[in-house]
Amino acid sequence: MADENTGAAGATPAPGAMPGDTDAQEAATADQAQAQDQQQPELGDAGKAAIEREREARREAERQLKELQQQQAADKPLSEQLAALQQELAAEKAQRQEQSLRLATVSTATRLGFRNPDVAYRLLDAKAIEHGEDGTPANVEKLLTDIAKAEPYLLTANDFGGGQAGGTPGGYGNDMNTIIRRAAGRA
Repeated sequence: MADENTGAAGATPAPGAMPGDTDAQEAATADQAQAQDQQQPELGDAGKAAIEREREARREAERQLKELQQQQAADKPLSEQLAALQQELAAEKAQRQEQSLRLATVSTATRLGFRNPDVAYRLLDAKAIEHGEDGTPANVEKLLTDIAKAEPYLLTANDFGGGQAGGTPGGYGNDMNTIIRRAAGRA
């Protein structure tokens, strides 16, 4: 029987309940609001209007807070889109630099007399390439000249020992076509 009395007494919240007891806190807040409502007739019409304006201001502040939170949630995808566009732009810039490098290398390698400009392109050290402000390669000719000095067999001027493209200075050289023509009796 003693257990039943304790259980019944513990079911109703006491006025001095523990701070963690939310039921007691809600009851205290409701009591305070009721006490304020009872005091409102003493405030007069101006006081009631002020309280109503305060409540309206709180509702407006809560509404604006919700709008701000919604805007922040909507801005996240925009920032993600911006990051994706920046990555795409960087990739296109790298591709454009690569194309510019290939074009400059093939053009310069052809002018310098490389047998195969594509091989010259593949021999370039990517770390040694300097790019200008506009993204074009700035030192391709120097790099290709260094390659030509180190590997002279890559140049057409060295075909079968001739001094110029085509073999000997007179244009008649020991290139493969000339040798075949001579063997066939056509040269």
